[in-house]
Amino acid sequence: MRERVRVPGTSYDHSYSHSRRSSASFCGLPARRLKLILDYIEGNLAQPIALRQLGELAGISTRHFERAFRQAIGVPPTHTL
Repeated sequence: MRERVRVPGTSYDHSYSHSRRSSASFCGLPARRLKLILDYIEGNLAQPIALRQLGELAGISTRHFERAFRQAIGVPPTHTL
């Protein structure tokens, strides 16, 4: 099954598949965590969002979150905030 993820605040639209392992990491971020983070960004666009907050949501350090987000989406998290 393919799922489309739209990155809030950008024109970037990403498609990925859950066909093999639905809870598997998607380039460093589990698919459900990636969705949680993107939903959080979209729901809080009107207020400042710190990378530290997003790293905490993902359960990883800020630096690891930056790298994993960029690998998963193709743009750094600062481009979506």
